[in-house]
Amino acid sequence: MCLYGFFFFERRYMTAKFRDKFIGDKRFYRRVLLMVVPMILQNMVTNFVSMIDNIMVGQIGTAEMSGVSIVNQFVFVFNITLFGAVSGGRHLRCAVLR
Repeated sequence: MCLYGFFFFERRYMTAKFRDKFIGDKRFYRRVLLMVVPMILQNMVTNFVSMIDNIMVGQIGTAEMSGVSIVNQFVFVFNITLFGAVSGGRHLRCAVLR
């Protein structure tokens, strides 16, 4: 009986230690979520505008549609590049929050 109690305590201790080390607290995730949600919304709006551009210009002709699609690809690459450039600061900020 005593041995079982020891293993139960050890398992609870290891679970709490794992949770503290890898999962963290709710306040941290709330602050990260407050930083991430505007970025998600901005990306959704940008993709939605690109889709609407394709739909509107698609009614004019195929050559125009091709031009808009190519420009939208450049805009996407530009956005990904900016996202990568500012990610370092964002990751640093998240690390400071933790």
